[in-house]
Amino acid sequence: KAQEHYRLALDQATFGQDVPGQARAHGNLGNVSMLKKEYDRAHQSYTEVLELSGDRSLRSVAHHNRGCCLYEKAEDVRSKLSSSLPLPVQIQKLYEDASKDFEEVVQYHEESLHTIRGSPQGLSLSVGLFEANSSTFQRLVDCLFSLGRSEDALVVAEQCRSRTLGE
Repeated sequence: KAQEHYRLALDQATFGQDVPGQARAHGNLGNVSMLKKEYDRAHQSYTEVLELSGDRSLRSVAHHNRGCCLYEKAEDVRSKLSSSLPLPVQIQKLYEDASKDFEEVVQYHEESLHTIRGSPQGLSLSVGLFEANSSTFQRLVDCLFSLGRSEDALVVAEQCRSRTLGE
């Protein structure tokens, strides 16, 4: 039912030439598709958000969601294999693409922290920003470990930890 309503919202936003509304509708359709484990459809929806939206915050959420979509698809495909080593090229590509999306969110996170540093609300904003993106950092670590890049994963985990202690 939700999917039906989000499609109606997309139709209305498209008819009204409401580009931000279209981006929100695509994001919501992607979320429903993720719940249904329709990864390709979710990926397409999140990619639409990225193509439509110029809002950095919305783009960051779309990158996170698309990264989660790719990661979940890789995990799903991997769980159906009889052997996990060596990692098939198809799964490796999914992890690599997911990590690129997560790295976009990390970059946005770092730029946002730089912008709010020194502001009166800086500490509360930075803690809130970290909390909002902590799952992104964890998924990036998971992707890097899955790709056999354990040193890179440890660097990301340490950066996250040191950022938390610093804030």
